[in-house]
Amino acid sequence: MTKGFQKVEMESLARLRRNALLVRSMEPTEEDRKDLERTLATAILLCLLTGAAACRAWIAAEARKAARKIGAEKLPQIPRPPANVSTLIDRLAEDPLTARVAVSAESASQVMAEMTVDQIARRGKQYTFGFTEQQAKDAARLIMQGNHTSPDPAIASLMSRARDHARVAELAARQSLYIGFNDAVAEVALTPEGVMRFPLWEIVETIDEVTRGNPAGKYPEPHRHFQFSGYVHAMERIVSQRIVPPNGFNCRATLVPWTFEQCSDAGLLLPSGQPNEAAIRSRNGHRQDLIDSGQYPDRGFVRAES
Repeated sequence: MTKGFQKVEMESLARLRRNALLVRSMEPTEEDRKDLERTLATAILLCLLTGAAACRAWIAAEARKAARKIGAEKLPQIPRPPANVSTLIDRLAEDPLTARVAVSAESASQVMAEMTVDQIARRGKQYTFGFTEQQAKDAARLIMQGNHTSPDPAIASLMSRARDHARVAELAARQSLYIGFNDAVAEVALTPEGVMRFPLWEIVETIDEVTRGNPAGKYPEPHRHFQFSGYVHAMERIVSQRIVPPNGFNCRATLVPWTFEQCSDAGLLLPSGQPNEAAIRSRNGHRQDLIDSGQYPDRGFVRAES
């Protein structure tokens, strides 16, 4: 992920926590729901634009390298992102590489935000089952005031549930940001210029003790994210197989472009410059088997089923 995306993610989640929107979403009023939708829609919009601009910059950088090799006098410039979001949308809309993302970004972010809030609200009802609406609101209010518990056993129990719900809701919110960023990257990568500069893309998982499938980590079974890391294919195939990250709850995989030279050096291109399917299949090995057998993406993950 780019520094720009990381900044958007950090600031968006901080705002959600500061305004206790995720706690309040356990039993949201109509105003709470609208506040959460607005905050998420803005964050997703920024992630879509950041993803499109990032991939555009990667493509432009490769074009500049190619121009230098042939001694071109006028090199294509990488546009600087303006401070104003509306100006950024306009600028991206004027670029054929990013136009499709730019013209649909606002409506797409709103739809994604509404779907995410629906998901969060449905999960919230599971936490408040058996309690009254007023008890849920009292629990949220006490948490917002900085209290950790209540002398009322029912309210105390709900406060604990509200904190659990907030953690799950934050995960759902974070996933929507990852989806926005990576979907925009994929959209730009599928343009003719994107395919020419980056014939193949790699899905790289974040590897640490909480990576699912890591035999030395906390969650060795049954997920296969650790084993899948390093999968390489054309973006068209990544999209058609529905494996644009995230590919599970709290999946932190990212898309990494491979230049023409990298693909050629690895023997993954035909003499025509097209992807060599046999060589790619051989390189991916068990990773493709994980997709074909339904072990990746995670079973039950909403994105994988949509």
